Amino acid sequence: MVLDAGLDPELALRHIQACDAARATLGLPITAYTTTESPISISLSLSADGCSWGSLGNPSTLLSAATRLVDDHGCDAIAIVADFPEEDEEVLEGYRRDGGVDAIAGAEAVVSHLVVRALGVPAAHAPGLGAVGVEE
Repeated sequence: MVLDAGLDPELALRHIQACDAARATLGLPITAYTTTESPISISLSLSADGCSWGSLGNPSTLLSAATRLVDDHGCDAIAIVADFPEEDEEVLEGYRRDGGVDAIAGAEAVVSHLVVRALGVPAAHAPGLGAVGVEE
């Protein structure tokens, strides 16, 4: 697992704990995790017609961390947890309520596709976001 150096330390710890729990209770072969040397710096964009995309301000730090996992630990798949900017409340509410645009999906695709293309291993991404309130 690659953790973005830009993550809140408590949030990063929660992700490590979740992986440790999955390894201990489910027997998943999670062999290593590392933190990027600097923040990945993701930015989000939304077009007028509702397409979301994003960019990475520092893609080399992500690739360096993922390469360490593959080369030094023999990882054959990579999980990535990156710090994401807070979403626009109106866009998030539309997505949660009536299937509006997922404003972070495009940026998530950029993150995972970069690692897959560069290293040839499967990659999955989870955004490092704060907790979303529970609705009743």
